Amino acid sequence: MAERSGEAIGAATNSTIAVTQTSTPGSKSDNTAANSKSKQEKLCGYLNKLGARGLVKTFKTRWFVYGTDSCKLYYYRTPQDILPLGDIDISSASFSFDVENTEKPGLFEISADGRSYFLEAKDRHTMMYWLQELQKRRREHSYKRTHMTRESLEQITKGRRSASIGGDLDYPPILSPVVAPEGTVGEDTAVQGGGNWSLTNFKNEIRNTVATYFRSNRHSEMADVSTSPMYSPSSEQQSLPAVQECSVDQSLLQVPQQQGQQKQRAGRDFKLSSLKRKFRPKPSEDSEISTPQMGGQDLTCHKCRQLQLYVVSLKDDLQAIEEELSANREVVKLLQKQIDILQREAQARQLLGSQGDPQVFEKIQQQDKHIVDLEHLLAATQEEKELFKLQARASETDLKGITDQITMYQEMLVLKDEVVISLTNQVFELEQSQGQPNKQVTVSTNTTLKAIADAKEVERLKDKCHGYEMQNKFLNKEILELNALRSDDESREKALIIKFMEMEAKFYQTQSKYLLLLNELHKPQRGGEESQTQEMVCQLLEEAMESDVQHRVENLFHSSTGSTLDCDRYGFYKLPSEDETVLVTHAKQLQRQSDELASKMKEVDIEISNNVKWENFMVGLGNREILRNAELKMLIRAGIPHQYRGQVWKSCINFRISKFRERLHPNYYQELVRSKVKRSNNKHNPAAKQIELDLLRTLPYNRHYESLDSDHIPKLRRVLLAYSWHNPCIGYCQGMNRIVALALLFLSEEDAFWCLVAIVDYIMPPDYYSTTLMAAQTDQRVLKDLISGKASNVYAHFEQCDVDISLFTFNWFLTVYVDNIPPETFLRIWDTFLFEGTKVLFRYAIAFFKHAEEQILQQKSQIAINKYMRNLGEKMTDIRRLTQIAFNEINPFPMKHIQQRRHYHLAQVKEELKELDAIREDFKTNTIPQDRQDYWSDEDI
Repeated sequence: MAERSGEAIGAATNSTIAVTQTSTPGSKSDNTAANSKSKQEKLCGYLNKLGARGLVKTFKTRWFVYGTDSCKLYYYRTPQDILPLGDIDISSASFSFDVENTEKPGLFEISADGRSYFLEAKDRHTMMYWLQELQKRRREHSYKRTHMTRESLEQITKGRRSASIGGDLDYPPILSPVVAPEGTVGEDTAVQGGGNWSLTNFKNEIRNTVATYFRSNRHSEMADVSTSPMYSPSSEQQSLPAVQECSVDQSLLQVPQQQGQQKQRAGRDFKLSSLKRKFRPKPSEDSEISTPQMGGQDLTCHKCRQLQLYVVSLKDDLQAIEEELSANREVVKLLQKQIDILQREAQARQLLGSQGDPQVFEKIQQQDKHIVDLEHLLAATQEEKELFKLQARASETDLKGITDQITMYQEMLVLKDEVVISLTNQVFELEQSQGQPNKQVTVSTNTTLKAIADAKEVERLKDKCHGYEMQNKFLNKEILELNALRSDDESREKALIIKFMEMEAKFYQTQSKYLLLLNELHKPQRGGEESQTQEMVCQLLEEAMESDVQHRVENLFHSSTGSTLDCDRYGFYKLPSEDETVLVTHAKQLQRQSDELASKMKEVDIEISNNVKWENFMVGLGNREILRNAELKMLIRAGIPHQYRGQVWKSCINFRISKFRERLHPNYYQELVRSKVKRSNNKHNPAAKQIELDLLRTLPYNRHYESLDSDHIPKLRRVLLAYSWHNPCIGYCQGMNRIVALALLFLSEEDAFWCLVAIVDYIMPPDYYSTTLMAAQTDQRVLKDLISGKASNVYAHFEQCDVDISLFTFNWFLTVYVDNIPPETFLRIWDTFLFEGTKVLFRYAIAFFKHAEEQILQQKSQIAINKYMRNLGEKMTDIRRLTQIAFNEINPFPMKHIQQRRHYHLAQVKEELKELDAIREDFKTNTIPQDRQDYWSDEDI
């Protein structure tokens, strides 16, 4: 309880002050109350709460107060308590009620923090008002939190373009506003008191009782003064039903002598009421009236008479107190009037001075008396006006109820008239035919009773329909409110993600500079100066590396050399370059991560929007197959989220080979593996040896393929061998192993096999992976033509320095960019490649050169260009910029033009290969002896 006592005690204190403070008509407190009306009124009142413990759960009356700062609903035993018995978190709660519960129409449920709280209001109207106010305050609290998060984000980003934070969600009103009920909600209801003790919070109950006792002792003098005629009633007492006695008598405005008589009469009435209370008979001490046993067997008639006498005495006491209260009010009003007259008289004397004219002073005195009389008359009139307003409101309610009753009675009269008419007709028929009188009378009686029952059932169904309609509107509003809260939560989450990325980027940047600085200090120094400094630097380096290792403990592995390296979610390790130390590489990696996070912060809106679009697309897709359309094309170009990549890739593969697979056996791959791969041991397969040699060279820096014991190595072997038996014309070609290895990261073993079939046999041109690589050579010449048109400066620079770009781009095409390129980049290329085809390979190759155009032009020699181009793929990390260049900036990019250039260069390549074959044949015939020609192969020549 101590954790939440801050606001809870504040709420209880405010409630207690509202009960104990006093005010007089015409004072400044009235103006303050009027001003506070414009603000939001405090939500508090009595509700019955269902107990959460015990075998028999009962409802107990509790005083509930809403805390604005914490958005919690605190409940107390009484309004005077300091510590709450508990609280309900409204910020994440949901509300509901049951229409069919006719026994408790004010019962509603609050679900929060995995618990359900059942609260009961006085009636249905009070319940709807509580639900309305709790919904409104919950929404205001959520908007306040979102607004504060937006302001803190703007301070952090310092003018940088940040993601937009969601605002208010406006929707048309569903339920009409519920007017605050009179006497059941608000601080005025605190005088009702009451409440049972909570045994589960017995400690707080005792503390609250002690606090109330000491507070009552501090105000004991005020209680003593209240018995005198000069006592001014509290604001809460003035709100009792005796307000009708507060009207001012018209005789007070006539003669001052009558005022004196009225004061004497009021004093006599007060004395008489005091004497009546003193001489009233009291019950005897041995009568045990204080604790009567109403359900016991010892209750006698004598005790009943004592109880009756005691009740009568209490009623007399109550009447005497009301008379005393009325007399005190009259005395207070008279004294207040005399005080106002004397104050005006004193002001007039000060204005006229001691030498003033007595006649003028007398006239002023008479005018002041009339002014005071009119002011008090005005106050009385205003009180009567407020009373009339309350009466008019009550009359309107009664009138509405009476109107409904009249309508119901009219409908009943119509039904009765119909029944009377039908009975009259039946009587007439009975008179006409006296054959079966008893039977017809019974039928008419049953018809009448059935009509009355139907009318009652119709009324009941109308009420039930109205209740369901109200419940439906409330639940619809609750859904919209919860949707608004969800939007606010997403906005706050987005802001916190941006804040986290900002801090993480700064952390990586700082750590990178720190490691580079330590590396500089770690270099050997002259003489003996390095003893203490070197030891300190070595210790700091070890601590920095160890802390970074612990920070990434889930993504670590220990290599054969004992070095510790981390990997990404795809299993690719972050290894140092050949000419760099592990420390420098790690510092550069941290700087690269800082740059990536900084770029992601700028694109966080686009990323979130893309994820939402994919989520909506996949939800709308359901269990249906993905179909090719323009919408899917744009979604794939924007990037496939990690959780959907395998499913989309599989669908793209089925686009290519679905008809081919229909002609084959459903278990074609399993039979191929069982009959060819496992039985034959591949002794007669010419590709088996090369496949076995390339297994560990496929993706050596991925933890799934780092050794022969890795989990994906057997799958890779089976898929490559199965394809070599599936297509003996091609068998196996280097580059296919990387295609299968990447496919196995997202697809099953069989789907990876069909992915290789789709790429080699359907997506790529024929002879792309054949022995001559004819189509692959053709594409390199087509790429050179395209670069000359789309990146002419780069092409001219290559020609000037005599650089052959196919030395660097050939592996890009052959392995579909799984070649020394960041995983995030080649995965995005694969997304579009599987859907659109080989044109994507040309688009991204040109995008690479366009993106690095300035750096390429800065290399002035062939050696410098070759060195830079060897590491060009590693620098392609901004995939969003590359995609923009590939699909927007180099347009138009028609496939027809690519096909034309392919036909042109393919003919040239075929002619060159024929000439090469002729040269080989001539060399074989003229140079090699006849008896040794059988030992020479084409590769040897």
